[in-house]
Amino acid sequence: MAQAAAQVLAAGVLAAARLLDQQQREFTISVKLLEKEELQVDGKNWQEYKRVFNRLRFSYGWAAGLLDLDVVNHPWVVGNQTPEEAQDRTNIYMLLAATAGPYKHLFHAVPVGDAQGAWKALNEEFEANTPAEYNASEERFVSANQVAMGLAVGEFITAIIDLGDQLIAKGGQADDRRRQSVLMKGLHRDFEPVTTQIQMGPVITFAASCTMVKSFATFKGLLHTCAGGAKGAKAAQTFFTDSNMQCKAWAATGKCSWAAEHEGQPCRFDHGDTPGVGRSLIHI
Repeated sequence: MAQAAAQVLAAGVLAAARLLDQQQREFTISVKLLEKEELQVDGKNWQEYKRVFNRLRFSYGWAAGLLDLDVVNHPWVVGNQTPEEAQDRTNIYMLLAATAGPYKHLFHAVPVGDAQGAWKALNEEFEANTPAEYNASEERFVSANQVAMGLAVGEFITAIIDLGDQLIAKGGQADDRRRQSVLMKGLHRDFEPVTTQIQMGPVITFAASCTMVKSFATFKGLLHTCAGGAKGAKAAQTFFTDSNMQCKAWAATGKCSWAAEHEGQPCRFDHGDTPGVGRSLIHI
């Protein structure tokens, strides 16, 4: 019996060592991935940082409670955590501290190792539901454009979903109908045959539209159109032959304020697939 107990103990120690080794490898990989999106001044890359972080969260199966933003009603109970959760909690805190860039000071009021508190501090800094934040989120959603964002079709669909979720979180509307509208309007011009088919056909869900678009992309060899493309002006010059006639404001930001600033007079330069006033887009 003593020998059996010793064997069980040895097996437990070995399993714990393997788990620790695996979690250490996960932490190293996570830091390398998130370092590429280290938070920048003014938090301008917060949404991309958050997207990468959430992908790590789901990939490694971190316990939901470790990152629950409702700290008051759902605080993480250290006494109930497993050894794996304890190590995950430490890793998450260190990961956030290592990649928070100019926002590391937010953790001064957070106990060392408190992953839940650290994640809440970052979210509170960037997710304030002010009217300006709401308007910015609405604008990012409705103006999503595959070329301007430099994304492959699958990535662009994911971006629409993410932007819609962000808008909903701020009290906005991003139902199937709106997401489909953004998708139809924002795809590269080579997808026009399938977007026309979807818009002229019976009403279908956003998910069904995405399936049709991706099937069309596979059939036509368009899965990687725009993939890895530089954002802004360079992207416009890559996908539109008459690049000198691309609106610089639209190419850089995906929007143009010319009409608003000039009593409704339309811009004479191209906005991606939309030709400027009195001009036609050159087809290639």
